[in-house]
Amino acid sequence: ALRCDLTRSLSFMLGNSASTRAYPQLGVTRSHHDLSHHAGAGDKIADLLKIEAWEIEQLAYLLQRLAETPDGDGEHSLLDNSLVLFSSELSDGSSHSHTQLPVLLAGGCGGAVETGRHVVHEAGTAYGDMLAAVAEALDLGPEAVGSGEFSPLPSLRT
Repeated sequence: ALRCDLTRSLSFMLGNSASTRAYPQLGVTRSHHDLSHHAGAGDKIADLLKIEAWEIEQLAYLLQRLAETPDGDGEHSLLDNSLVLFSSELSDGSSHSHTQLPVLLAGGCGGAVETGRHVVHEAGTAYGDMLAAVAEALDLGPEAVGSGEFSPLPSLRT
């Protein structure tokens, strides 16, 4: 659909936050949600890391396919002209912490986003500020995220 320009946006989830899915193909028989409440138990953390590694492999596959696919402009790849956001609802499922979320942004967004960096924002930076920066990069306008309470993070722009 992206290659044929039938759509310019998509949402793809590998699972939801309360997923009871197990991953027998990874040797993980307990549910993802149960494992996320690991309380420091080493065996649960080991299984959770197997799932997270698999999820990153799926992301890498998507990014590679986007990088290998020419966009219609003839000069760039779909990845060059896309913005992929990879994240989670929680930074630590065991404590239900929703602060300092790990977020990965990939793709050049048509040159609107500076790539090849690792950016650490200070504690307390609102997730909505990052989403406002994404909306700004996509030319969606400030009303796309919340009702004006978020400010786009300038560190994400070129």
